[in-house]
This record gives sequence, C-alpha cells and structure tokens, in this order.
Amino acid sequence: MQSELRVRLEAVDASRNVHRGYLVQAGRDLFGSWTVQVRYGRIGSPHGAVLNVYAGSEERARRAVMSALRKRMSSPKRIGVPYVVVEAVLPPGDGADAWLPEGMARP
Repeated sequence: MQSELRVRLEAVDASRNVHRGYLVQAGRDLFGSWTVQVRYGRIGSPHGAVLNVYAGSEERARRAVMSALRKRMSSPKRIGVPYVVVEAVLPPGDGADAWLPEGMARP
C-alpha cells in the first residue's frame, strides 16, 4: 500500500501500567483502490494486532479512518488514559482535515 495518510497515537500512564500504541494508515494499493490498515497493541511488543480494511473508494477510506480515530477519542472513559497524536502525515491540499474527527487535536 502506498500510504497517503498516517496517524500514530499513544496512550501512556506508567502508574496505571498503560502503554498503548495505535497506528492508522490509508492509501492506494497497486490497483488504485483505497485500503485502510490499523495496527494496535502494547508499545514495544511484537505481538500487536493488525486490521486491514478494503475500502475501495476514498470516501469509504475516510469513513473507516474517522471511525477508528473516533473510538480512540473515547479512551479516557474506557482505559482512563487519553490517546495523544504523536505523528500525523495528512494528504496535501484543503481536504486534509476531512480525515480527522471533529475535536481531535491537530498535530
């Protein structure tokens, strides 16, 4: 996949033993179709999970990315620690903000 978007989040709180990483990538495959890849797990662990989604169109890819990131925004309620954007590579142009959910801190 040729990545056009990459957002990396981390939730870290040593007192709670929380060290979570979350990476969302979206881009086109060899045939020009959009795919979304989500990787998550404990930071530094080789045993994280990977979820690949065939989106087909850019609009579907945006919805998949927004859905994944929106879920991370609810982390303080779920795990007691907020995720922080540590890296964001957004597509060039005016529509870059359309890939991030409302209320998510921009890098």
